[in-house]
Amino acid sequence: MLAIPAFLTDLTGPLIHEAMTSVRTLDVEHWVKAHLGDSMLARRRQAFKAPKLDMKTA
Repeated sequence: MLAIPAFLTDLTGPLIHEAMTSVRTLDVEHWVKAHLGDSMLARRRQAFKAPKLDMKTA
């Protein structure tokens, strides 16, 4: 969905450079977290993560 504007214009080197430098990685990460959520791999890792042991009681 985010790529649709790329199909509506001629892509040139300077245009791609401007697009890549005008958006911060942090902004993209926040957008992904807010709109897409965790990936299937992230959910799988969370589900199979070993619980942390409490060393005081072990």
